[in-house]
Amino acid sequence: MTHIQITQSTDDGRADIGLYGSEYSTTPFGWNNTYGMNIWLRFPNVNIPRRSIITSAYITMVVQSKVGAGGAANIYAEDAVSPSYPTSLNDYNSRITTASYVLWEVSASTGRVNSPSLTAVIQEIVNNYNCGSIQFLIKGVGSGQNFTGFRAVDFYPTDAARFNVEYSPPTGGTGWLIGGPGKHPLISGPGKHPLVSCGGNALIG
Repeated sequence: MTHIQITQSTDDGRADIGLYGSEYSTTPFGWNNTYGMNIWLRFPNVNIPRRSIITSAYITMVVQSKVGAGGAANIYAEDAVSPSYPTSLNDYNSRITTASYVLWEVSASTGRVNSPSLTAVIQEIVNNYNCGSIQFLIKGVGSGQNFTGFRAVDFYPTDAARFNVEYSPPTGGTGWLIGGPGKHPLISGPGKHPLVSCGGNALIG
């Protein structure tokens, strides 16, 4: 299994009508009276080949604080080849998400917690793309005042969010143009066109 931890300040942050930014000590999700508390988590250098089979995927975070019953949120991935971090609340809200999502409810007051399985969410991404980064858009749901704050990279670098993933690489030729559904296949192999990854590198099948 591959474990990728956030190391850059802009790769985690908060995005809701209460606060926006990546410089906070915690990234909370849940519900705060009248609005959902949302966050993003961006993991670079994931490097999962297109059409791989995802066998395990989940996020690990460290709880710093809890209000009420704790936070609940829907976890989406951004539906993009190599998403950049959002630069504003409007930018966050404009991002296209996967159709698949997972509800995460956190009742713990402290300590390390794992999300539910994100296999279906990540599978949707790698069915379409072969790229280096995955960004989760985690959107708070609920009612009342119930949320959980998680340690963020700026103040707690060793406890920053971690993405854990295990997969089986595609078998046979991957001969497809990277870029999403509806693209024409390219046949790889000797004398054929190389496949081009989202980073612009040739992949010889």
